[in-house]
Amino acid sequence: MGGGGLRFLRAGPLTGVVVILTLAVSCGPISQPGSTPRAAANSPAMRPLESCVQASDMAREVSFKSPNGEDVIGAVIGDGAVGVTLAHSAQSDLCEWLPYAKSLRDMGRRVLIFDFAFDPVGDVAGAASELRRQGVSKIVLVGSSMGGTASLVAATVVTPRVVGVASLSGPQQYSTMDALAASKQLTLPVLYMAGRTDQQRPYDFPADAKTMYAACPSTRKQLLILPGNDHGSDLLAGNAADQARSALEKFIADATA
Repeated sequence: MGGGGLRFLRAGPLTGVVVILTLAVSCGPISQPGSTPRAAANSPAMRPLESCVQASDMAREVSFKSPNGEDVIGAVIGDGAVGVTLAHSAQSDLCEWLPYAKSLRDMGRRVLIFDFAFDPVGDVAGAASELRRQGVSKIVLVGSSMGGTASLVAATVVTPRVVGVASLSGPQQYSTMDALAASKQLTLPVLYMAGRTDQQRPYDFPADAKTMYAACPSTRKQLLILPGNDHGSDLLAGNAADQARSALEKFIADATA
């Protein structure tokens, strides 16, 4: 982690939290947000237990239906009573989230990682339903970039309601998904996270995070702007990874308490 000072700005406990960290950091790669998810569910090469997920990960392969009837392939890691869905970014797959999924498993969470099929919002909703089918009653949606946008929108339509949603660099608008409109409806715990210099035309991810945070009526919303341009799930492995992980894990713990 780079040197430099830390500056924390908080609006108050549990009533809207703003955290801005300022550090001297190096810049990392930015994921590409401007594409549709690939049709991973129809490709045998993308079956999770044949690619990045190994037997030693103690994962269970699952196949579930999204609300529009599409088959979605995924893997469940862990057996905890608290469930977390991890939605990947565009031009990516479930392997993006595997390292962090194992970390959450080691904290006692049951984590579902999956490959988007054709309907990101429906796929996230289907993932939540699959965890609920397995007996999980408290579910937090987490997404990276496009997956963050999809998770914010899905949080407005999933029933029974999830207990929290976290967006890591999710743009307020992606394709037909409108996360700003969704944010205006959210009253559950919400975490918006982005890198301070993470801009990629036409996207300005920290500005979008601030806009959605301001529009969200939840009294349990949080905004975390981290130094540098790490994007999406890379925020959890970049120069401010300790702060990003701590914030996300505390958010999950508080939302499911």
